Amino acid sequence: MTPLLFIYMAGLWTADGARTSLVSGKVVQIHAETEARVESAADGTSYLVSHNRLTETLATNDAHTYERVFWLRAKDSGAYDLGYGDPTDASSTNPQTLAAAGLGAFTADTNSTPHFDVSQPLSPDGSLRVDSVSRFTDESTVEYDERLLQNGHPVSETHLTYKKVWLPQDAPQQP
Repeated sequence: MTPLLFIYMAGLWTADGARTSLVSGKVVQIHAETEARVESAADGTSYLVSHNRLTETLATNDAHTYERVFWLRAKDSGAYDLGYGDPTDASSTNPQTLAAAGLGAFTADTNSTPHFDVSQPLSPDGSLRVDSVSRFTDESTVEYDERLLQNGHPVSETHLTYKKVWLPQDAPQQP
């Protein structure tokens, strides 16, 4: 059975927003295009794999575009592992692809807006980490907030509003 979070997140999304440095006050505008699909690895494990293309634009209008692939794997009781790379790509030789880089929890109850909270250590000692929350305000909108922390102190904050362009069943067919 497909995890509820995967149903919420699957599809093609576009997002706009900004990251603000709390140290310098600099603001970077962000545009994202994300395609998320439920896929299975050779061992039958289901993943939500998202291919992300992000463009960051500085106040000087200098733009930088890059791509990232992330995955989610359901654990139990609304818990999820988060990782990098495509775990369904049999040609991947990176042993880190299947290593979880963060832990998330999905909550969808009648008392609150469905949301997915993630904590992701970026340094071995945990002194640098990203905490984020994705709030599913309706079937086609996600409000994403992220905070980068160093030694427990906020360094930057990011807010993106994602809009769903299409659902997986509406996806263009690949030749």
